[in-house]
Amino acid sequence: MSVSVYEKGDYKRFGAEFRNLLGALTDPDTVTVKFTKPGGTVLTYTYAATQITRTATGVFHREESLDEVGQWLYSWIGTGQVQEVRNGEFFVSAPGA
Repeated sequence: MSVSVYEKGDYKRFGAEFRNLLGALTDPDTVTVKFTKPGGTVLTYTYAATQITRTATGVFHREESLDEVGQWLYSWIGTGQVQEVRNGEFFVSAPGA
């Protein structure tokens, strides 16, 4: 699997789809996304606090400003009707690198 690379200063949309056991798009009871920046700072956002956008049933996104160079990790977490954790990573390079 290849890791996406973005440039410092980019503003990117990260999304997730949540499906029930039958494969149908379903809203979890709670939706959280956590970004771990290269320096170790963890940013936590929730749908309940309107920090995450619901595009359609089971489809959510968060737009994030990429302000630190290095490897970023993220986790989308759904609880309740859809209990799922989706982890990923991407890399942020210096401008013009």
